[in-house]
Amino acid sequence: MPSGRSVNVLVLGLAVTAMIVALAGSGALARDAPSKVEDSGFALDREGSVRGRIGEILKSQRRRGFSGAVLVARRGRPVFSRGVGLADRSRRIPITPRTIFDIGSITKPLTIAAALALVEDGRLHLSDRLGDLLPGVPADKQAITLRQLLAHRAGLPEYVVDTPGGDFVELSREQAISRILGSPLRFAPGTDYGYSDAGYTVAAAVIEDVAGQPFEDFLRERVLEHGGMKSAGFYGDRWRASRVAIGYGGSTHGARNAPDAWSHVSWSLKGAGGVAASARDLVSWTRRLWRGRVLERSTVRTFYEILYEPEELPRGYRFVLGYGGANDYGFNSVVVEGNRAHRVVVVLTNAGGNRAERLARRIEPLVFG
Repeated sequence: MPSGRSVNVLVLGLAVTAMIVALAGSGALARDAPSKVEDSGFALDREGSVRGRIGEILKSQRRRGFSGAVLVARRGRPVFSRGVGLADRSRRIPITPRTIFDIGSITKPLTIAAALALVEDGRLHLSDRLGDLLPGVPADKQAITLRQLLAHRAGLPEYVVDTPGGDFVELSREQAISRILGSPLRFAPGTDYGYSDAGYTVAAAVIEDVAGQPFEDFLRERVLEHGGMKSAGFYGDRWRASRVAIGYGGSTHGARNAPDAWSHVSWSLKGAGGVAASARDLVSWTRRLWRGRVLERSTVRTFYEILYEPEELPRGYRFVLGYGGANDYGFNSVVVEGNRAHRVVVVLTNAGGNRAERLARRIEPLVFG
């Protein structure tokens, strides 16, 4: 697996039905939420017990090496909010729920939202073909649609640069797009599912052209700001160093292994990763998305249908699903949300080893069971 990439799947043992969470942020398998979810589980008179049990689980995981932030929210209100361990071990700076982490492939749902914002504006359609959106597209890829790019159904390569450290290989937009579109298709577009960072890089180029501004600027204005992600940003943004977690337990890039020190998002990763955010940012994002602040409410289901590929999203809105990201630089992130984000679990870690996944497995039955 190239350095900096997402791991494939995480199985969460939900109390009612198992849920598979694709850490790529797509292909997430959801389940119907039990009808009792608003009446019993996590009710106000149980919150003290839930907090205590999550606290004990967190202590146990900390002894096993976990460091990171955990935030559990009900209707936007934090029920459990805690940081454990250190954001910077050499300076002894503690982690808090406001600490900023590389969120890896959780960038992809944000890219989906950016594309759908342009669809709402009438400037794009999910059925638009790549040959009509970008110049010089080879004949075998001209019929790829925007939806297929976002749903990992375009047949494009898995990664832009499939080597260790690929996320940080310096490529111009032209070099990246030429590299992707010059590669052979893995399958005929629309006929199969194949996870693809590269497809999201092509989508970022489309978004940039249609928006008429750099991809990061549009994503910041239309998604991060509308999503209330006040501290979120991109590699190289100027946060206070004390706010940003350094990654441990994996590979390193540069003298300071942290998103504020990584100079910018290369086109080897753009659209698929490169965003950093706090646990608070991610809770705000889920709530505002469902409340129509990021996209129109009629578009939100389309967002989750794309995110849920290759499976069919359950009917209605009472479902629970998760998505996340991980890389080889010590960062791992998981978001599990249910019932229109009335309940949200966010786990972020800088300790490597996919520890956020293991902790999420322990917490989610208390919240969604």
